[in-house]
Amino acid sequence: MMKLDHFRKRFTSLLSVALLSALALPAAAAEIQDRNFKVAIAVNAGTAHYDGGVKFCELLDKKSGGKMRAKMYGGGALGKDTAVVSSMQGGIIDMAIMNANLLTGLVKDYGVLDFPFAFANEKIAYKVLDGEWGTKLSNKL
Repeated sequence: MMKLDHFRKRFTSLLSVALLSALALPAAAAEIQDRNFKVAIAVNAGTAHYDGGVKFCELLDKKSGGKMRAKMYGGGALGKDTAVVSSMQGGIIDMAIMNANLLTGLVKDYGVLDFPFAFANEKIAYKVLDGEWGTKLSNKL
C-alpha cells in the first residue's frame, strides 16, 4: 500500500510539473492574455498537494509576467471531486488537483494510471503522457 501511495503522490507531482512546463514559456509571456483561474482541491493548506498547488499558482503568475493568475480553493470549497470534474467539463472551474482514479469513472482507460510502477521513470512518464497516447487519453474526456 505504501508503494501505491508513493506512486500516486509522484504521479500527481508529475502532472503538476507537466502543467508548469507547458506554461513556463517566458518568451511568449508578451502574447498571453490576462486570465484568472480557479483551482479546486479537496484538501487544505499544509498538505503536499495543496502546497504544491500554491507553488504552481506562484510560478504561473511569475512565468506569465503577472498576466495569468490562479487561486486555490481548498477543503472542497468548490464541491466534491465528482462535482468539480463536472464543473471543469462545463467551464466553471478551470483546474483541479486530484487523483487520476477519479477520472476512471468517466473514462475507464484512466485506470491504467493507477497501476503501480506503470512507468520506469519520470522521463518515460513524460514521453508517454505528453505523446500520442496521452493526447488520445486526454481527448476522451
